[in-house]
Amino acid sequence: MLLDEGLRELAQWLDGEEVQALLAAKILDVAGEEYPKLIGMLGFVGLSAEDLGNKFAGGLVRGANKWLHDIGDNPEHERCQAFDRTVEGFIERLKTDPAFLARIDQHKREWLERPALRESINEHMRDAFKSLAPDLRDGIAEHIAATVRNWDDATLVRDLELSVGRDLQFIRVNGTLVGGAVGLIIHAVSTFMF
Repeated sequence: MLLDEGLRELAQWLDGEEVQALLAAKILDVAGEEYPKLIGMLGFVGLSAEDLGNKFAGGLVRGANKWLHDIGDNPEHERCQAFDRTVEGFIERLKTDPAFLARIDQHKREWLERPALRESINEHMRDAFKSLAPDLRDGIAEHIAATVRNWDDATLVRDLELSVGRDLQFIRVNGTLVGGAVGLIIHAVSTFMF
């Protein structure tokens, strides 16, 4: 599923004409750097190197995009099946091969010990949490509000008494004493003033 989703996203990205033009131009640039004589000879046979290159590179990009769509849209495609077999083999090897697991763990520790990689991971995690924070905050707040709304009074009182425990008695006594003292002060002030 992860491969299918990734391929669909990549194929949709490649559907954009601007992206196709950008990749075609990059292919043409690389071909010009790697094979300058071949590209230069195109002018001698009456072909525009730019036109031919754009058609060729554009065809490559469109072909690759069609291939990605074919794979991403068909979970039974041979490339999907091969990917699934590879992942299953990898998982099985992680479960059964202690030496393989130790090598993976060693590489993980080496990567995490690199300050630049560690900072990069932290930065990506911060960015991910920042983008998720509003949704999480709203979701958590709604969950808490819905839970409290669904409590009946008896459950609420019982949960408060269990949570607060013995302190609840002191709160009640203190509340009574403070309330009584405030009442006496108000009574005394009103008696002396009138």
